[in-house]
This record gives sequence, C-alpha cells and structure tokens, in this order.
Amino acid sequence: MGITKEKQKRITSASLVKRVDVQATLLSLKIGVPTSIKNREIKACSLRSANRILKAKGYSFILSEAGRIDDVIVTRLK
Repeated sequence: MGITKEKQKRITSASLVKRVDVQATLLSLKIGVPTSIKNREIKACSLRSANRILKAKGYSFILSEAGRIDDVIVTRLK
C-alpha cells in the first residue's frame, strides 16, 4: 500500500505562510529606542495602520520614512 513513483511526482509540497503580528511587534519595542524595520519584513502601510490602532488604545509611536528607501525607523514613546 505504498505510494508509487508516479504518484510521488504529482505530490507537491505546501508553501507555508508566516504571519507577523505587527501590533505585538510594535509593543515589544523598548521605549525611547529608535528601531529600524525593513519593508520586506513589515510593510510601511501595515506599520501605519497598527500605529493608528494602538494610538486609540493609549500607546504612542513615531514612524519615520523620510529619506528611507527600504526601511522605517520606529520609536516607541509610551
């Protein structure tokens, strides 16, 4: 009851999805320490969205994209 070589050729491997929790990442930053986050890890629009949501919950961040090509500088204020 084994798998024949013909069937093995048709079986493809699954691509795994790695999800990043943007809000938890921002909350894990140390207060007052500027941190660089690459765009390939977390997109700038996702950081801005998480910043807006966390601002409503009482947290504060500075996001700086000025002059940056492939990263965003994030500083947690409180």
